[in-house]
Amino acid sequence: MADKSDCTSEDGSGPIELDPQIIKLKTALETKFTGVDLLFSMTDQIPTVLVPTESLHDLCIFLKTNEDYDSKMLSCMAGVDYVDYCQILYVLYSINKNCTVGVKCNINYDSRVQTVSDIWKAGDWYEREIHDLYGIEFEGHGDMSPLLLYDGFEGYPGKKDFPFYDYQEY
Repeated sequence: MADKSDCTSEDGSGPIELDPQIIKLKTALETKFTGVDLLFSMTDQIPTVLVPTESLHDLCIFLKTNEDYDSKMLSCMAGVDYVDYCQILYVLYSINKNCTVGVKCNINYDSRVQTVSDIWKAGDWYEREIHDLYGIEFEGHGDMSPLLLYDGFEGYPGKKDFPFYDYQEY
């Protein structure tokens, strides 16, 4: 049984119908965290939480340890360059509940984000990859050595302003 909610779709088209589990997630997050928005993508049917950087680590711990969500698996983590800021997307999966939750965090390039590698070991490599491609620093991460690029590589090839096509003749 679906219910109407004031949860909006990511495309901004207005209120959408949510199943009771998602409404429960929305209520729990609004009660426990401030500044958290629940978005919902109609294309992939995955609830996505937009969270400020200061609440990110606590929200991830909550989603992993709360028995209603049981997000024990960080199945993907990615960065997206929007020129003025970067967005980091965490895709969390619960094997026991067979459900996925997305977590998005918008950050400025001069900001730092708390590591999630202490919550999910998979975060280690994902954070190193994001650091290589976008230059985002993760506080508390033990080893930010390059994963994809070599030591001494200059620039961040994931950013839109990276000069990929600046051919220099020798």
